[in-house]
Amino acid sequence: MISIDNRNKQVPTEVVVFDGGKIYKAPTNKELASNYVKDVDASTVFPFKKIDGKKYYWSKELKDAYFSGFEVKDNSEDADFTGLDICPAIEYLDAIGIADNSSKDNCDMFFTVSSMDMLQKVSEYYKLPFPLNEEQKRALENNLDFFAFLQLPERAFTIGGVKFVNGLPSVLKMYLYPKHYNGWQIWMNGEAVHNNGSTLELGVSIRKGTGGPKLKNFNNKNKGGTSAAELIYSIYKDKKILYKLEYTYDDTLHWTGLVVDDELNVLDRRNFRSTALGRKLKLNFFSPVTEYENELPEPPAGTYGWIGYSWFDSNVKLKECYFLFMGDYDKLDAIAASYNLPVPYKEKEPVFDIRASHYKVPLIGDSVPLTVCGVVFNENGTAEDLVLYKFKRRLEFDDPLEVPDVKPIIDKLLTTDVNLF
Repeated sequence: MISIDNRNKQVPTEVVVFDGGKIYKAPTNKELASNYVKDVDASTVFPFKKIDGKKYYWSKELKDAYFSGFEVKDNSEDADFTGLDICPAIEYLDAIGIADNSSKDNCDMFFTVSSMDMLQKVSEYYKLPFPLNEEQKRALENNLDFFAFLQLPERAFTIGGVKFVNGLPSVLKMYLYPKHYNGWQIWMNGEAVHNNGSTLELGVSIRKGTGGPKLKNFNNKNKGGTSAAELIYSIYKDKKILYKLEYTYDDTLHWTGLVVDDELNVLDRRNFRSTALGRKLKLNFFSPVTEYENELPEPPAGTYGWIGYSWFDSNVKLKECYFLFMGDYDKLDAIAASYNLPVPYKEKEPVFDIRASHYKVPLIGDSVPLTVCGVVFNENGTAEDLVLYKFKRRLEFDDPLEVPDVKPIIDKLLTTDVNLF
């Protein structure tokens, strides 16, 4: 639970410890979500309240850092820490959790833990047991950011908390957010299957908070305090592919897959483009056709049409065309039969579990969870493969999911002089 290398484990979303390492709570992502409900008056930093009525008020400094680069309307009040007994060793007060803001007798006061020495001073000031055991303390000593809730532009938001009961400090807690590998969090697993469920491609999306700065050789996700470096890496047949965000062509399928060797030499490129239909379904706008779009084969009956396509530089004439799959496996079976190809799956998994995204689908709804299938056409325009893409959000599953070994490629990208992204 406290390890800094959890790549083959299911990592708890949150672990709260107190009194020498005892578990205060360690909910899964599903359990954590069930404890909170949407609150229209809450801060957009955390737009929820607990089901017991507790609300969260955030410091102005934290909100400004979290949303730097955004224009965000925040309907909540800033946290007011007046009247609380505050340890002089606490440099950053970050939030208050409280059911009745008119009285602070019963509340949680959250602060940034900057070091183990600082946390020890907090423990001594409030005369409360140190929240970690020796093993946990050693793990966090020089790796606090590996367990941070959020990476702000200037510092990691690593959380400590004091619970006040009837006006008295009663529990000193440490909030841990374990990562899968050295501060990197596995966000999504990807797998492309074909030929009755055989794996064609196995990939992973892995992220690390940066608080704003872009990390060389990694994609940059979001803005301001929510920014993260992201690596999307896969093994496709015998190829190692790094997926690069590419906005040159359009904003729907904006990826270029760089096929690399162990020294990060680029051997080939996998190019993705959206179609007009794909752009309309995803972003609800019309736009001119993209490269090769008018040359694509007819889409299979029973689908809305192609939403995108891809090809490798090494074989421009061999293209894969993508269509949306809505969970009707009978239709997918019929499409396989129409091309005289085997079905791409072994088990019929719910579409929500393997969805690519949510799309606006005519006559059905504005936000429908859909996954993606692909038909591979050879140089003669003959369909030679039917592929099902499975995207699995790691935190939605109770058991660990298989991923390729990302450690060597991350270490190489962090230390190389090559500039790929």
